[in-house]
Amino acid sequence: MKKGLKIFLTIVEYLLLAFIAYTMLVLLLPIDRLYDYPDAIKEAKQNGSYYEPRQPEQMYFGQKLSSKGLIYDKQKNEAIILLAGRDFIPSNPNLTVKTAAGKTAVFSKGGGSSSGLFQTTGYYHYENLPKNIERITLSSDRYGESFSFTYVVGGGENVE
Repeated sequence: MKKGLKIFLTIVEYLLLAFIAYTMLVLLLPIDRLYDYPDAIKEAKQNGSYYEPRQPEQMYFGQKLSSKGLIYDKQKNEAIILLAGRDFIPSNPNLTVKTAAGKTAVFSKGGGSSSGLFQTTGYYHYENLPKNIERITLSSDRYGESFSFTYVVGGGENVE
């Protein structure tokens, strides 16, 4: 009886150690499981579809929120906006698109995020955007806290 209990406790101990090691590995390694944004940014820079925000870092609910950039495909009229934050990235932010004809609000069709111990990264994917976009703004205003990332994609830097 004692020998069986000892074997059982040894197995439980090894399983617990393996679980703790696996959890620490997942939390410590900077693995972006849902979207490989460094490769996507590199490819977008090569084909001219990458845009940086006017202000890349902002505070939102006491946490630094940073934009990794916008990947905008003019032929498909779709955009991917990449964000990173310490503990979270906002869900369902507003997207405002300024065209030569005026402003249009557009809503997200998809996206995702992954969290590690030190950073949360994520992306928002927008499809069926209007043609001839001059400026794209991703923003949120909730409970008195707000952020706004603006990307100039056409019409020059002075597009307002």
